[in-house]
Amino acid sequence: MRIFEDEMLEFERLLHKLFHFSLYGPSSPQPPVYHQDGASQISGSELLPAFFGKLPTTNDWKEFERYTHYLLKLLGIQTVYAFQGERQAGKADGFFKLNNMAVIYDCTLDRQNIEESKSEQINNYCNRLKQGSIQVSGTTTEEFYNHHKQVWIITQGKTRRLQVINAIEVKEVSVQDIMNLYQERLTTPMSDQSLEMRLRNL
Repeated sequence: MRIFEDEMLEFERLLHKLFHFSLYGPSSPQPPVYHQDGASQISGSELLPAFFGKLPTTNDWKEFERYTHYLLKLLGIQTVYAFQGERQAGKADGFFKLNNMAVIYDCTLDRQNIEESKSEQINNYCNRLKQGSIQVSGTTTEEFYNHHKQVWIITQGKTRRLQVINAIEVKEVSVQDIMNLYQERLTTPMSDQSLEMRLRNL
């Protein structure tokens, strides 16, 4: 069943990319937004928070972590926690849960050798997810025993699958792809279930 589910997720991801490519072409522009009268078009830049200009290029890791947390909240993910300022070895930068999905994420400005430089941390994150619960503060614990679990290494690079550990998918996720999804959610109908599927299939 796990193999079948993984194959279906991969098929859905590729099918979505094919639809997006056929609709918007290789440059992936965002769908236009019109006022109710259909006359005047809103430019894409009007929909973007000011910090979006910094996220893809900043060299400040604290800024990158903080803005990434804001971005995830802007997507509409209510259960998202940031562990900012805790620079312990193996410590994640944050955690979020959406419907049937649970993700530990780690922000990094390092674009090279992620698999090697983050190897020990990735194993720690997978072990924490496998336990089915995580303490997000001194008094709060989130449980996710039957959720679809992923580890995200969020970078300024390109989204790609790194590996699978005990059925937990580990991915490099481009912050630009998350920003594009935010803008798409503003300009097209997207339920929480659809958002979850899009995030799972990034």
